[in-house]
Amino acid sequence: MAGEERLHAIACAESPGGHSDARMLLDWVFNRHPHSSRTIAVLHYIDGLTLEQVAAETGMSISGVRQRLRKLRETLREIQL
Repeated sequence: MAGEERLHAIACAESPGGHSDARMLLDWVFNRHPHSSRTIAVLHYIDGLTLEQVAAETGMSISGVRQRLRKLRETLREIQL
């Protein structure tokens, strides 16, 4: 599964009882990156904003946003799902 698809699937997954393994995995991933990376991921993968829109919203450059998302995907690739 591609990184973007995996992030989206994890973000949307929910197990019975309201606490999800996906949520724990996301917390694990995001704890290894700057807090703003979580905001960037939500804006892009969940809210559907373009890289340009995320950059404008966060005050970062487009290349900075792209780099943060790439690093998140790399962290996910390290995990065997």
